[in-house]
Amino acid sequence: MTMTSGEHLVDNTSRTHLLLAHLELVGSLADASIWLGSRRLHIELGKDACLDGSAQAATMTAANLAVRASLSVTASIPNASARIVFGPCRGAFLADTLVELGVSLSAERDAAFVLAIGDVSAELDNDGPLLQITWDGWVAGLRPAGVRMPEREGCVLAPIAAGALGVAEAFHHFLGHLDAGWRTVSISLWDPLAARPEEATGPSLSHLPSEWMLVGLGHLGQAYSWCLGYLPYNDGQGTVWLVDDDHASAANVSTGVVTRPSDANPTPHLKTRLVCRWLERVGFNTRLLEWRLPDSYRWQPGDPGVALIGVDNFRFRRSLSTKSWPLCIDAGLGSTASSFASMSLHAFPGEAHSSEVVAWSEGIATNSATPPALAVLEGTTTDQCGVVMLAGQAVAAAFVGTIAACFAVAEPLRRIADGPSLDALTLSLDLPLPRAAPAPVKRPLRVAIVPAAKT
Repeated sequence: MTMTSGEHLVDNTSRTHLLLAHLELVGSLADASIWLGSRRLHIELGKDACLDGSAQAATMTAANLAVRASLSVTASIPNASARIVFGPCRGAFLADTLVELGVSLSAERDAAFVLAIGDVSAELDNDGPLLQITWDGWVAGLRPAGVRMPEREGCVLAPIAAGALGVAEAFHHFLGHLDAGWRTVSISLWDPLAARPEEATGPSLSHLPSEWMLVGLGHLGQAYSWCLGYLPYNDGQGTVWLVDDDHASAANVSTGVVTRPSDANPTPHLKTRLVCRWLERVGFNTRLLEWRLPDSYRWQPGDPGVALIGVDNFRFRRSLSTKSWPLCIDAGLGSTASSFASMSLHAFPGEAHSSEVVAWSEGIATNSATPPALAVLEGTTTDQCGVVMLAGQAVAAAFVGTIAACFAVAEPLRRIADGPSLDALTLSLDLPLPRAAPAPVKRPLRVAIVPAAKT
């Protein structure tokens, strides 16, 4: 089927470029590319970080998300021979893998927003913000450069979340947020409601669900798969069912953290195939369901007991309670210029039925007006409806979905470890203080589990 010029425009426009257009920071989509490319983020690694698996996970996450946001990304790697310890790229040279992501290797940090990982001198001279990405157990943190948390192993989602938080702070700083880049941030994935989150470090992971189902493999679904790829499974012990019927487009490269440009052009790949490629590299078994999960679907023994939902179909989401998964986690992201940094998560079964979630009844706010940066397109395409279609598309930044995915994946891991249970959680990266509705009673997760691998 031949696409119209408008459909081509929608499928080939970065959702982060579209965000700048709606924020009216640029006069055209071409200007958005220039604007983002002129914002430089530099990742400074200490020698210890080059050889530490958790630090590598934080580094890979920060680099990937910053590149997806079209920032100019550089990194200083003091150990060129360092190999990646675990995860989907294990065994590869860290420096080479970063270059493949789109990072330039450089020790130059002038006029850059600097993210430090590992033992980096506190005497770094920099005109702009200089943040330390750090963690402890299940806690993700940002501190002034040289100030580190104990960085004890516990849950690898913490360094992943810390890497994503660092990019979120840089991006908000570039947008003009007065506090971003200068504040201390602590988020506990073990107890998001802890009064002192830096103390809610939780236990070390000992067991993991044996099977997962990912429903929808776009922005959120790929963020889930990024997180799963770093969990400590032994080869062949974990299985992931991948549910999606869509092909990758060029627009997905800005938000889909495992989508490569070659997955969209010249021949679009099914999203199930590219996520399968990512997960099988780390030793997962996969099952591909290349159709939309029907309304009639009901969980039955033999299906994965944990489902992570990443779709924007309100009718399907309202029916989640009826699907009868032992645990289902739905994540939703803000879609407009004013809400793009917001996220909400709901767990089912819970005190509320999925049909009672107000936002899913009324729908999520969409972009309606055509911003000046898109209005200029009206003279360059004969498909005026395409411009309107593009203006109404959701805006997005990949780091938001990755942080939401860390919370979503953490929920079943906490329950297996007899930790806190949440029915709902909301967070905006403008002010990263989670708000949540704890389950009235602790809800242990009764699903098949496997022991975590020793790292």
